[in-house]
Amino acid sequence: MVDPGSIGGAGLGRALGGGAAKVIVGRRAAKYIAMGAAEVSLRVVDGAQDGLKTGWRHGLAGLWSGGLDFAGSVGGFRPWRRASVTIIVREIVASAPRTPTGKDLVSLDAQCRIVRLRTATAWLELAVAPPYRLEWVLHRIWPASGTLGR
Repeated sequence: MVDPGSIGGAGLGRALGGGAAKVIVGRRAAKYIAMGAAEVSLRVVDGAQDGLKTGWRHGLAGLWSGGLDFAGSVGGFRPWRRASVTIIVREIVASAPRTPTGKDLVSLDAQCRIVRLRTATAWLELAVAPPYRLEWVLHRIWPASGTLGR
């Protein structure tokens, strides 16, 4: 029997657990994408936005033309959701998406891509991690009367 605490056991556990996790996350993402939603992270960069703060808040966003309905997770536990807040997007600055750096890496997946969104009251950052695609999320919330890029 392999000791789970040994190097071989840890590698085996990562291989089995990592593969299972990818399958579970992929299935959950496929379900949400079919509903027009995605798991994203949002934070306020400047200004104020109901339901958000300056730290990253992770949750589920229902995506629609011109905005999103965001329900943040409670304590990082996905099944527990905060009340949904509607965010109307006025502008998307997506010309040069960035990746997480420094302090962001404590809260975000290193493979995230981050863009800025402008609302009537704030500048926000939107982070999208695999298996979701940033381009798909942005296409869903493209503001009808806003601008993309800067």
